[in-house]
Amino acid sequence: MLISLFHAEGAIWPELGSPTKILPHVHEIAVYCNFPEPPHLQITTTKELLKKKINAISAFESQKQIHSVIEMVKNAGPVEYTRDMKFKLYDPSKYSLMFEEKGPT
Repeated sequence: MLISLFHAEGAIWPELGSPTKILPHVHEIAVYCNFPEPPHLQITTTKELLKKKINAISAFESQKQIHSVIEMVKNAGPVEYTRDMKFKLYDPSKYSLMFEEKGPT
């Protein structure tokens, strides 16, 4: 999905309007695996909204493993965690020094 941010900064979809001026703020949510670093925000909601979330996930019941996700969401209750992601467009030069060969020591 982050590739869409790259496209939004350019003119790849001119029919959708002008490119964005700034990158949007990105938050990650954990679904199938834990966060790579601890989350920054906890969101609590109502049991009614939890039920809507479970119903939405259930729409994918043809995926057999989805039942374990539904059980996990039910057990967690009406809570969600997000992690602020410091997103920047890719710049290969950021990594080049990591791989330069070092001379004799």
